[in-house]
Amino acid sequence: MTAVDLSTNKLSKLRQLLCLNLRSLKVDNNQIISCELVSHPTLTSISAVKNKLTNLDGFHNLGELTDLNLASNEITSLQGIRGCNKLRNLNLQGNKIVTFEDVPYLPGLQSLNLHANPITDLA
Repeated sequence: MTAVDLSTNKLSKLRQLLCLNLRSLKVDNNQIISCELVSHPTLTSISAVKNKLTNLDGFHNLGELTDLNLASNEITSLQGIRGCNKLRNLNLQGNKIVTFEDVPYLPGLQSLNLHANPITDLA
């Protein structure tokens, strides 16, 4: 199995999945408030749109991750994500980010979508 779609359920926590070949995970329209996805060796795409995430903690050492879509959550900061060196696209549209300081080290990042956030400071 390489793709899992658990959208529109009542999930509150995103935990490690025991799918060794998982490449794509979609958990849109849930009630997810925390994430514990760490060191998933094959995951390339995660979509967790319209959940209740408040931060990027829990997205660690996802070495193959290229696309992360966390639009329409309650995220307040860019901090927390790390070890995702191949991440190219990060969508944080429609969150609660108010400042554009302390951008994490993501060497592969090509696209960062911060549309519709209440950003007031570009320090």
